[in-house]
Amino acid sequence: MALPSVLVLPLTQRLKVSMAVIPPLITSSTLTGDPLFNWTQIAEVARKLERGIPQSESCSDPVLCFPALQGGAFLMLGNEPVARVESKSCVTLKEGEMGKRRSYEIMKAIKHGEKICTGSATSLSLCISPVPRTPGCYNVDNVGLRYVEVEE
Repeated sequence: MALPSVLVLPLTQRLKVSMAVIPPLITSSTLTGDPLFNWTQIAEVARKLERGIPQSESCSDPVLCFPALQGGAFLMLGNEPVARVESKSCVTLKEGEMGKRRSYEIMKAIKHGEKICTGSATSLSLCISPVPRTPGCYNVDNVGLRYVEVEE
């Protein structure tokens, strides 16, 4: 079993973009990773699912769970999903402030693969590009949870 990594970018205090990205895929045996991708929480979800714990009990944080299990990019208001889009876009995070965009502009850009950068409530800025597999770029994962045979 493998789950995509999840990037969460707070736009405001309550509004967030939460998206499944690959690489890397996270399994129950993932021991290290970039904290930016929430790998410890995602690996714990994979461990619980492998033990047969239902999805509803395996993941307590909807901001991470929705994209990890269902794939795509979510606009979240608090813990509630407001919108979900699928995309063939590539995502990069950059240090520094950029002008902030409205949430519908960001989701439209992700969905249609338009080039856009936006600031956030943190020091990171999110840039979306229509060109997949660019170095330093993470592809939006539209699949979410997948079952894979892992040899140990």
